[in-house]
Amino acid sequence: MQLTNEIGEFTARILIAFFAGALIGLERERTRIKNKKQFDLPGLRSFGLASIYGSIISYLTIHPYGLNGDLIVIMGTLGFMIVFTFYIIHRMILLKLSGITTYLTLLIAYILGVMCGLGLLVEAVSASILATFVLAIKYPSRKLIKELSYNEFIALLEVGTLSLILGPIIYSLNITFLGLSIFKAYIFFMIVLLISLFSYFLVKVFGTVGLETSAVLGSLVNSEATIASITSILDKIQEEITWTRLLRLSTLIVISTLHVKSAVLALVAVYTFLSSRLATELILPVLVATIPAVGVLTFLSLRHEKTIGPEKFVVESPLNWSSALKTATAYSILTLAVYLISNTCKEFLPLIAFLGGLVNATATIFSLTAYASSLPSSLVAGSMLLSIASATLNKVFYLSDKTYRNGKWKMVFVTSILMSIPFFAVALIELIWS
Repeated sequence: MQLTNEIGEFTARILIAFFAGALIGLERERTRIKNKKQFDLPGLRSFGLASIYGSIISYLTIHPYGLNGDLIVIMGTLGFMIVFTFYIIHRMILLKLSGITTYLTLLIAYILGVMCGLGLLVEAVSASILATFVLAIKYPSRKLIKELSYNEFIALLEVGTLSLILGPIIYSLNITFLGLSIFKAYIFFMIVLLISLFSYFLVKVFGTVGLETSAVLGSLVNSEATIASITSILDKIQEEITWTRLLRLSTLIVISTLHVKSAVLALVAVYTFLSSRLATELILPVLVATIPAVGVLTFLSLRHEKTIGPEKFVVESPLNWSSALKTATAYSILTLAVYLISNTCKEFLPLIAFLGGLVNATATIFSLTAYASSLPSSLVAGSMLLSIASATLNKVFYLSDKTYRNGKWKMVFVTSILMSIPFFAVALIELIWS
């Protein structure tokens, strides 16, 4: 029985090692085919085998089976370095090819295999995904760096300074006022800046495609910060029709992504912190409420519409400090208001859920799990859906100045109301049932 367990463990580790190395090799293979190079890059098999080799070496050091573990490490690593050296000589002298990226990635593949052999499976897969991502963004990043201006470089330094220097100082102070953590307000401020910077570069390179991508990815982090950043970018578009269409499109994407993300988090939170039975009971109402959002995202992804190039977006600065400050202020005011009201109405869970959603649906969903252990499942489902519905309505608090001045906030508000109806309806049914 012990032998069977060891065989299963060994098989799992070398398979994951192969996956971790082959993922990098897959990207190298794709690059070779794209550039029509026959001898430049090793591919999926080479990287996968390098990882398998590393996993076998490291596995034998912790399960030596009577062998000398130190000798295995020395001989195994020496064998890899001999092959690696011959490959470098062949590539640089015979093929006369330059660059060190391929050498580094082969070393990474070997080390990923070593990690898998030692049992660090999650860490190895994470590192493999990150390495593949870095390799895959070669051409977009090269294009971006080529066009990087001095102001954009300074913006990156400013964000880095605020994150790495000011952040730890504010965190260490641990100041809280009426339920509002100064550090959380700072984090919200930084999220707005980061999303605005991220959106700026995506829009600069890809135009409306970058805007849509930013709306989806940003909303997975924070939908309020995303709508604030995107509307600030849209302010620079001169054509009224184009600006209105993109504002409506961005609003739909942000809200739909918020709904899908929040629904998944609600089920995960209940399953993790409460019980699998309760999570099973919540699946149906959550899915019913989320169907329209999934439909909207599907329709938008399949539609065939002429895209707008980056030249239409004349954004002067990568960072919108005023928008970040206003958004963080709105977040702080909402947080204080919700704290004061909820402390006088603690017995009304749905009301607390609605008010909490106005600030942040994700935080509210996880907070509700602290109350829900002894409550009916329909009450828990209704409260969570109510928080998602109210989080849909709060987007109107985070719009840019131009959106308010031109009256377009009404369009955003109406869109938010229409998108929130499924969640309000299902939440009401669940609350009445409870």
